[in-house]
Amino acid sequence: MRVSLSALSRARITVRRGSAAGTLTSRRPVARVQPADRASIAGFLLFTATRPARRIEDEKRREAKTRRNDVRVDIHESRTVPLFPLFLKLDGRPVLVVGAGTVAASKLASLAEAGAEVTVVAPAMADPVVRSGVRLMRRRFRPSDVDGAWLVIAAATPAVNRAVARACARRRVFVNAVDDPANASAYLGGVLRRGGATIAISTSGRAPALAGLLREGLDALLPADLDRWFRRADTLKRRWRTRGVPMTARRPELAAAIAQLYARKEKTR
Repeated sequence: MRVSLSALSRARITVRRGSAAGTLTSRRPVARVQPADRASIAGFLLFTATRPARRIEDEKRREAKTRRNDVRVDIHESRTVPLFPLFLKLDGRPVLVVGAGTVAASKLASLAEAGAEVTVVAPAMADPVVRSGVRLMRRRFRPSDVDGAWLVIAAATPAVNRAVARACARRRVFVNAVDDPANASAYLGGVLRRGGATIAISTSGRAPALAGLLREGLDALLPADLDRWFRRADTLKRRWRTRGVPMTARRPELAAAIAQLYARKEKTR
């Protein structure tokens, strides 16, 4: 199996498996791998697992410097602050959506998939919103609508979004203002799900279209059989706990084990 390792430029990528989460930030290509001898997944994983420790520390220092230089637009002030990547459990929790046009409608499916109890507030409703089956309140937004919400999505006009942002700030509730970073305290990313992994990419609200392109690039890069990686990781995790293997030794061992999956496939051909 061979994949093309595209040179994806600077972006924030959050990876989640179960309760684990992490962030990778890079100004340079994902990996400097010669296509002639390291184009396969197996070669790439082995190459990563055997890098000198000093080089890994250098990369960590570069990543920390890059994170400090990331830019976020804040409701209250403009300053250089990195975003804190986070995945939310919304199952059974109230979420308010202000606005009921096509943009708001596009958010409803993912909220429903997460199990959120969605309420939409707007004086006029697009047909997809009406057909969605969520709770509808056909009127203008009121600040008290935010009371009890765990998350708010503002998908209305800039003026309404500002009012929503002020109401959320007073109540300490995070708000995602769609394509309106000045009125947002939370940003939705381009999301890729495969084989039990969830990858979300954020550009801090600056370029949602770019986040979508990066998501498509990662979608092409990841193998279709990613679920096999998780099965191997689950098996090794049980062994590591029994043997008390330190975290620093687990990553290279897992990389080598995944590489063996493809080595065996090549031998059977």
